[in-house]
Amino acid sequence: MLNDFIRRDEPSSRLLAVQFANALFPKKHLPSRMVCLMGSVDVNTDVATESVRGLQRPHELERSETASAIVEIAEFPDFAETVAFFWHEVNSLVAASQTGAAADGAAALKAG
Repeated sequence: MLNDFIRRDEPSSRLLAVQFANALFPKKHLPSRMVCLMGSVDVNTDVATESVRGLQRPHELERSETASAIVEIAEFPDFAETVAFFWHEVNSLVAASQTGAAADGAAALKAG
């Protein structure tokens, strides 16, 4: 659902997707970090700012009182796992856009 919202034309929908990704999922949850990555290049500064916040180490880390809370807050996924996940997602998006473009072209040829 968040993937659908981050791709919408309305900035409020994209901002909502990023806010939900940041509020509901831990930093190690790769699909929500993908939403933040996509939003980080948004033309709307609110969306981009919130997205970047989701990709950074949280400020609560400095204020945390227990070691277990620090570990939970600071836990990020493995780097290789992250790269593999993002690579797969980007390739899927590219393939879907090419399929959509091909379908649009075929529909245009039929109509013409």
